[in-house]
Amino acid sequence: MHKLILLILILTLMLNPAATLMPQVQQGPTFKVYSDLVLVDVVVNDKKGNPIRNLAKKDFHVFEDGVEQSIQIFRFEDISQFEAERAKEPAPAPPAPAVASPPVQKTLASQKADEARYSNRRLIVMMFDLSSLDIPDAIFARKSAEEFIHTKISPADLVAIVVMAATLRVAQDFTSDQNLLIAALNKLKLGQSSELTAQAPTDTTSNDITGTSENTNEDTSDAYALDETQFNIFNTDRKLMAIESVANMLKDLPEKKSLIHFSSGLQTTGIENQSQLVATVNAANRSNMSIYAVDARGLIATPAGGDASHGGTGGTAMFSGASQRSGLSSIDAAQETLTTLSEDTGGRAFLDTNDLGQVFDQVQNDTNAYYLLGYYSNNTRHDGRFRKIKVSVDGADTKLRFRPGYFAPKEFGQFTKSEREHQLDEAINADSPFTDLPFILGAYSFKAEDPQNPKNNQMFVPVSLRLPSSDVPFSAKKDRKEADFDFVGQVRDPARGDAMVSYVRDVIHLKLDDATYSRIAAGGSIQYDTGFYLRPGNYKMKFLIREDQTGKMGSFEQSLAVPDLSKQTLKMSSVILSSQLQPVDQQASMVRKNARDSLLQEQDKIPNPLIQDQKKIVPNVGHVFSPKQTLYVFFQVYQPGVDPEKKRPHVDLALLFFKNGKKIYETPEYEVAQFKGPSSDVVDCNFSVPLSQLTRGRYTLQLVVTDRVADTHIYQRLPFVVR
Repeated sequence: MHKLILLILILTLMLNPAATLMPQVQQGPTFKVYSDLVLVDVVVNDKKGNPIRNLAKKDFHVFEDGVEQSIQIFRFEDISQFEAERAKEPAPAPPAPAVASPPVQKTLASQKADEARYSNRRLIVMMFDLSSLDIPDAIFARKSAEEFIHTKISPADLVAIVVMAATLRVAQDFTSDQNLLIAALNKLKLGQSSELTAQAPTDTTSNDITGTSENTNEDTSDAYALDETQFNIFNTDRKLMAIESVANMLKDLPEKKSLIHFSSGLQTTGIENQSQLVATVNAANRSNMSIYAVDARGLIATPAGGDASHGGTGGTAMFSGASQRSGLSSIDAAQETLTTLSEDTGGRAFLDTNDLGQVFDQVQNDTNAYYLLGYYSNNTRHDGRFRKIKVSVDGADTKLRFRPGYFAPKEFGQFTKSEREHQLDEAINADSPFTDLPFILGAYSFKAEDPQNPKNNQMFVPVSLRLPSSDVPFSAKKDRKEADFDFVGQVRDPARGDAMVSYVRDVIHLKLDDATYSRIAAGGSIQYDTGFYLRPGNYKMKFLIREDQTGKMGSFEQSLAVPDLSKQTLKMSSVILSSQLQPVDQQASMVRKNARDSLLQEQDKIPNPLIQDQKKIVPNVGHVFSPKQTLYVFFQVYQPGVDPEKKRPHVDLALLFFKNGKKIYETPEYEVAQFKGPSSDVVDCNFSVPLSQLTRGRYTLQLVVTDRVADTHIYQRLPFVVR
């Protein structure tokens, strides 16, 4: 097993659209009932597709994991009944004069959820993901919504409008007032945060003279592809978390809810987003909310050579069909996530159609009449496993629609110490992800400087994990707030049969004074840093976090490629983007660590490259910054050429900033002419750029590094957002 080093835990103030903290301290005795009510809405149609309205409780059978359950709650929601009663009422009075706009809401169903208001009503939430929708797609989606409100909305429809841009906000709470809904749609700032739209894959393969290898990447006018992996992981998680937040807003309403989600696709990056995807589906199912995902791009034309919005592809890709296959693959991946969200929550996905109004017809048809069934599961085990639901109706010629199942809860407070350890062991080795405590992860690589073995070819891989403070239940103790965490991480080598090559197990006790707590509660996050020493190669890395008050867990898996510096012309480390330099001793008063791995005893013997002048460079994992912050850029150059006369290196550095393909700013060229130390062959490279001079939006940072002595240079590009 390779050596491992543990760094520090950081409290970092970062933008978080869902950063709200609920009070966790309860006074008085707490009583818990271990019978779990499960609600299932069932649409029953005849063979012609018409709803069947005359069924009784005895006609239904509900099975959980093959075992029949006793139906305790039975209710029939009939929209036609409400509409018939509404038709008997006198004509409404003329609308009142316009008044000042109400204060901005942060939640749906803000009024008390009384049965009279929501019973026998359609509850429809329109969600516009402006961080995904380009302006033409957003106009198309808004036009379809306006047409529905003008021509198809019925008195039984209660419609809410939610917008996801830089933050998640409620534009209009549930109402059937057409004027209020149209006014909310007209206030949408189309194009807002559309710079956050995930880009197409940028994988590039070499192009030889035979044409057998193909370049499927779009031309970027240089040979260096833009690596947006970490940003896209973060961006996709934000979009999924927004849907989860809407579901949580509606969890107290037992009626069936329909979320119509307008986007330009939602592409995950693989297993990295799987945890948040499952968490979003779970939240929707617990809230009895079906997702109707709409790809607002409509019918997508994919010209063989690409459209005019991007440069043409290089190499033979356009002629061999590789470029076309890559584009179609990207579209399919983005639509597959929409389909998953819809199918797993009992809704439907609307893809490849220019008639977006179909979604409103479908929602109205699915909620014209439905049966709400509730049962208390006879499976009392709180094991967190998925439980499959099946509903049947006596009689033939019926078509049923219902959600496929749910995940059982788990009571962490009942665990003994040994059971908690066993849970961690099982969780870190489980195939299914854990989703209650979402976080994102960034991994980097630096040359390991081992004073005892200068020829050591190992790489130091610092790893940063960041989770929003809003998901951490702090407990109040005297004049401070406390939280405890368990961290487990492992690195496996697929080339050796997934053998474990490094491991970390750590316990963090976090203590915050009131001032620090107030700062991070206002929109901050908690960042935990650790690191591994690994030889060049390809690995699989997995981390698990558990909060030890409620037992919430989150897991994250990511592939890890450790480069071989001997094969690089100009040897460089990863490039770290940061917005915070933290004194090394600052964390001592707020963090206590209990390391449970004997390898950690060596941590003081090995230098940490991220510590410069007694300050820790805190990686910004999501590459999202505020205009008030300073952008810090840090990396290292190894074994550069040495001037034989001056006995020193000569490395020139420059930063170029691009927005929408245009260069908007360039730093002066900066010369580094000294090594890190007398016996070192490492050059530390630092930049700091105030972001106040940049407007909000999405940028590309191009780094130009030139070794004047060896006459070699390299370009690197990194995406980031100023928001």
